[in-house]
Amino acid sequence: MKKKLTLILIFMVLIFASSCSMDEDSGPNPPDDGKDEVFVDTVRISWSIDGRANLDPKPGDRVQPELTLVYNDGTEESVPQDRLSLEILSGNEHAVIEEQQVIVNQDALSGSWIQVQVSDPYTTEVTNVNNVVINILVKKDPADYIDENGVITDFTQIDSLVNKERALPADYVPADLVKLTVPTVLPNPEINQLRQPASDALNALFEEAKEEGFTLRARSGYRSYSTQDSLYRSSVERNGLEYANKYSAKPGHSEHQTGLTMDITASSVNNQLSDSFGDTSEGMWVAENAHRFGFIIRYPKGKEDITGYNYEPWHLRYVGTSLATEIYQSSLTMEEYFDPNRLQP
Repeated sequence: MKKKLTLILIFMVLIFASSCSMDEDSGPNPPDDGKDEVFVDTVRISWSIDGRANLDPKPGDRVQPELTLVYNDGTEESVPQDRLSLEILSGNEHAVIEEQQVIVNQDALSGSWIQVQVSDPYTTEVTNVNNVVINILVKKDPADYIDENGVITDFTQIDSLVNKERALPADYVPADLVKLTVPTVLPNPEINQLRQPASDALNALFEEAKEEGFTLRARSGYRSYSTQDSLYRSSVERNGLEYANKYSAKPGHSEHQTGLTMDITASSVNNQLSDSFGDTSEGMWVAENAHRFGFIIRYPKGKEDITGYNYEPWHLRYVGTSLATEIYQSSLTMEEYFDPNRLQP
């Protein structure tokens, strides 16, 4: 009996010791201090130009990307500029990276997009935050490209603004004029020319129009200063000054001298330049699709007071696909698109 009691006591001691050992291993529950882990919740990207935030840069501007870490507790932290890593993902012809800044090329065109990847190696490594990308749209202010006599200085640029107030130099002849290969109306060799990029785009436009069942013809492209002078004087003599100023540009003020403009037509309007072209199937197709090839309807209906010219559905101006798409989607004229007030924050 005594032996049996001894075994029971030993067994109870072992159970008690085991229980104490488990308590020691688990330890007491840590106190709840009510504090959650702080971590980067989002990354906010912005940029500045000369200390002004998120302006659309112009050619020559130095753009300073800025990266801000936003934590889950609402606090924010600006990443030091010298810790940023910048890489241009697209539009290499429009900008370069220099001293932790994006330098927009002097010849960058309005409507050009510059895509820049901005990362902070330390933040990315610690918090696994993906690199962020900013998309910067270049918008040129034409006021920066005109001299005291009203003569523009960026006349070789495809986004050069030419109108009643802004003239081309009298001796300007584009260096890259080429003979048209699309169907034409008139035999005059001078007007059957365009600058190379505009000619290539016109070929593509006419080709797709043909595939869609529309036959277009080129009627008048490049015109020299002297040719425009003769046309303007003739229009004044035939129709009077008021009429001439609505349909014909003074020499130097004609977009045709840029080599980037083509008047087009079709047999549905007897290959003439007529307002009714805009109501034809060919004209409507052109109005809806020209921007995809880099062209805009330069003098649209309802904008006569802005452009200074009557509606001309036949007058196509080449500005490149980026700018043409911007203008088409915004329903703006070049004058409105380049309005300095639109360039302000």
